[in-house]
Amino acid sequence: MERASGANMDSLMDTLTNVVGVLMIILILVQVNVAQALKKIVSELTPASPEEVQQLREDAAKQITEQTKQK
Repeated sequence: MERASGANMDSLMDTLTNVVGVLMIILILVQVNVAQALKKIVSELTPASPEEVQQLREDAAKQITEQTKQK
């Protein structure tokens, strides 16, 4: 029985697997940090008053009418 003479790729496969594993861990850590930052931002927001909401709706309606006039 004759062995095929070829390069052994085991160490390359090990290296690639390790790189992919490290990248996955980094991705998970980034996602956790983004989620924490989002929670912090949302918790620091002040709620809008009903008057502010009404004013924004009126402004949006004015902008929509102006946009339709321009078309």
